[in-house]
Amino acid sequence: MASSNTTEAEQAVKTAGKAELPAAAPDLLKAADLGLRLLLFVATLVPLVVTVTSKQTKYIYTFKTVAKFNYSSALIYFVVACSLMGGIMASATGAVASIAYIALRGNSHVLWMKVCNQFDKFCTSIGSSVSISLIAAIILVLLVLLSTYSLYLRSHNFS
Repeated sequence: MASSNTTEAEQAVKTAGKAELPAAAPDLLKAADLGLRLLLFVATLVPLVVTVTSKQTKYIYTFKTVAKFNYSSALIYFVVACSLMGGIMASATGAVASIAYIALRGNSHVLWMKVCNQFDKFCTSIGSSVSISLIAAIILVLLVLLSTYSLYLRSHNFS
């Protein structure tokens, strides 16, 4: 009897702190992972296409002025980051958001004029791209958290 009590006690110590998960949990994690990855793909493809196709031509007095994404190094960086869909997405979103803010508001301290009052269509496209890429950056964070949770479950033999 003593050996059977010892075995039960050892088993209780081994399983202490390990909660049982439903069998559907790994399948749910896989489905959430796939869904987030598809959403991430769309959320990076849309800003990429919108930014690359954004172009506006205005005649200011007699001068023809063109606004295109490749005139700004921050927007080029943003397009490359959207193409790579990697960890630099948040960095690129921050860089292009700061340039978009200056384009929208200007900076009177350093005499940078706002340009969105002239190139409204272009600025609207870039603003939409920044908003959607921010969603993509949030999805990347969610994927990291989901992967961390999945690794935690595997390390505790829940899978």
